[in-house]
Amino acid sequence: MSGSMLEVIELRKHFALSSRARVHAVDGVSFEIPEGETVGLVGESGCGKTTVGRCILRLIEPDAGRVVFGGLDILGLGPRDLRMIRTKMQIIFQDPYYSLDPRQSVYQIVSEPLQIHRMGTARQIREKVVHLLDQVGLSGDLLQKYPHELDGGRCQRVGIARALAFGPAFIVCDEPVSALDVSIQAQILNLLMDLQERLRLAYLFISHNLAVVKHISNRVMVMYLGKLVESAPTQALFDNPLHPYTQALLAAVPDPDLHEAKERILLTGDVPTPVNPGPGCRFAERCPFVTDVCRHSMPKLIDIDDGHTVACFRVTGAA
Repeated sequence: MSGSMLEVIELRKHFALSSRARVHAVDGVSFEIPEGETVGLVGESGCGKTTVGRCILRLIEPDAGRVVFGGLDILGLGPRDLRMIRTKMQIIFQDPYYSLDPRQSVYQIVSEPLQIHRMGTARQIREKVVHLLDQVGLSGDLLQKYPHELDGGRCQRVGIARALAFGPAFIVCDEPVSALDVSIQAQILNLLMDLQERLRLAYLFISHNLAVVKHISNRVMVMYLGKLVESAPTQALFDNPLHPYTQALLAAVPDPDLHEAKERILLTGDVPTPVNPGPGCRFAERCPFVTDVCRHSMPKLIDIDDGHTVACFRVTGAA
C-alpha cells in the first residue's frame, strides 16, 4: 500500500467580516493523500473546497492546523524553504483563460518558473518547454502563440505543462475541467490520468461534478459548509452513501437509464450561513433525520467500515 504523501491535520481558515462576524470557510479538516493516488473533494459551491486546496499550498494562509508534505510541516516554513517545497507542490486552476497571463506567449508562460528558479541555460529551458508541451499533447509550433489564440482545451494543457515544469509530486486540481466543453473535458481527464500513471503524481481533485470525480478518484471526500461529512473509497461511497447530504448529492445526479426510476431526495429548509455557525451539525437544518442532539453537538468523523468514515449521529450512534 502506498504511503501518505500529504497529510492535512485540523486545517482551519476563517475570514473576518467584522470584529464579531467570521466566515468559517474551513473548520477542522483532516485527511491524507497517498503517493500516486487521486483524492476527490466534492460539495456545493461555497462549501470551502477551493479554500482547502489553496490553504494546502499556502496561496491562502491558514489560521490553524498542519500540512505535512514529505515529512515537513509546510505551514511552519520560512520563505526560502517554502519556495523550494513549492517546486514539488503545484496547482491547476479552474479557468484556463484567467489563469494564463494574456500578455505572455506560451513559451513565456511555461518557461517563467524555470527562469525564476534558474533551472538551466536559455537553450536547456527552451528544450524543457518543448518537452513539457509534448507531454501534454501540444506542438512546439505553439511556442509563440498567446492565450487568446488558443481554445479552452489547449489553454488548460498549457496550464498543466506549467504545473509540470519542476517535476512535482503533488498537484491540486481545482475544478480543472468545469470550464470546458464535455468532449474536451474527457480529453483533459484522460491526460491527467495518463500523466499520473507515468509520473506517479498525487492529486487533490476538487469538483462539484460527481461523474467526473467517480471516474478519476481513488477516494472521495464530501464537504459541507467547511466540514468533511463523509469520506470513503470511491466505489464504496457511490454504492453505499451513509450521510444524508451525500445521499442527496448522489440522488441529484442524472441517470441515463430511463427504465429504472431513481428516488429523489429533496432537501428542505434554507442553506445555513457559514458566518458564526452554531455548535451543532452544519447540515441539521436541511436534514430529514435531524434530532435535538444534531442541533446542539457537532458529530465527528468515525470509521464505520474499512476506511469509510462519516460524521452523522444517525449512522454512528455516537453523541
